[in-house]
Amino acid sequence: MGFQFAHIETYSRSGGRSGKLTVAEIISEARRSPEASLHVENPKSPIPVYGFDFDELMSRHDTLIEQAQETLANGKTRAVRKDTCSLFTCVLSHPATPDECRNDPDVKSAVESWAKDSVKWLRRDLEARGGKLETVIMHLDEAHVHLHCYGLHSSGHADRLHPGKAAKKVAVEAAVADGQEKKAANAMGDKSYVEAMREWQNSYSENVGLLHGLTRLGPARRRLSRAEWKTEKAAAASVQQAKAMAATASNAAKAADVKRKQHQTAAQKTVADAKQQAKIIIEDAQHESRKLVANADAEVWKIRSIANWFRSFWDGLRISAIRKSLWKEIQPVIEGERRRIADTENRLQNEIRRRASLETRLYNTSQSMQAVISERDRLRRQRDKLLNPDEGRFEPNSPKIR
Repeated sequence: MGFQFAHIETYSRSGGRSGKLTVAEIISEARRSPEASLHVENPKSPIPVYGFDFDELMSRHDTLIEQAQETLANGKTRAVRKDTCSLFTCVLSHPATPDECRNDPDVKSAVESWAKDSVKWLRRDLEARGGKLETVIMHLDEAHVHLHCYGLHSSGHADRLHPGKAAKKVAVEAAVADGQEKKAANAMGDKSYVEAMREWQNSYSENVGLLHGLTRLGPARRRLSRAEWKTEKAAAASVQQAKAMAATASNAAKAADVKRKQHQTAAQKTVADAKQQAKIIIEDAQHESRKLVANADAEVWKIRSIANWFRSFWDGLRISAIRKSLWKEIQPVIEGERRRIADTENRLQNEIRRRASLETRLYNTSQSMQAVISERDRLRRQRDKLLNPDEGRFEPNSPKIR
């Protein structure tokens, strides 16, 4: 189990002055063209997961740009500029290694499920912003299994699909209209950018990452102790196990329905109860994950604010005599922060105990599922022939997910 990795970027046809890759170059890298794959030790062809191949993607991109028009402030229209970002990209990574994905059937199944849920979530996210997910491929030639996703906006402006850039643009324009100076307006835009990207990451965590045992952030990003990190990992594992329990309950119900219709009512009630319990566990874990991220972010900002305050304070002092005289004024602030930290540690200990209670509830749910499985086995013994439904297995060259 690890933590989620999700990153988005937009590219233009010209690439820009900073040496940023062009649309054609970023597609060549994804194709694993030799000239664009020098950073990969043993490049392997990408695996299609969803949508169009790269030739069709480039064709659709170029046709869209040729037909798109943008309106200027004076009301005139013109073609989309070459330095306008026109291709949306997103990288989603899974903790599994390529070797694990190839050799372990359970890992293959887990990666397939994660990829399907990731595609579904990203499609909804882009459509809500006026765009469309066009292509998704998987790479199995780097440290971890990861997806490359590509989308287009009907206007030809891919930045409208980037939640951070879109939020910053709106905030800056509103600040300028309100009479703010350019520097202050840009600072407001940066704050809106960070908030929008945090919400985007939270959405992916709640809808995909948490359901597949991926925590929202790693411990280093939030300065969590090992105990806190283990607590959040336990919550993610609880959600993943609850999801597996719900799937097991659904499969058991289908098998029992084949030959034993008379037991359908009782079996469905048991399964419904188990699913409801699993749903409660998932909702609790999602709520706790959101709260933990929010609290950690708040703590980081407080720490940064205090550090900046001390830095500004000491920069203004010129002689040690002044420092000694002002130490008496600073000391109460430090003592107050120490008391606040001690209070935070107490609250974290209470959180750990509450998570332990959550694990106990999950164990009780597991016992209920054992009863369902025992009932299923009893029904199978009454059959004349053991039924073994075929289940699809994920292979690296499996058909596209639709």
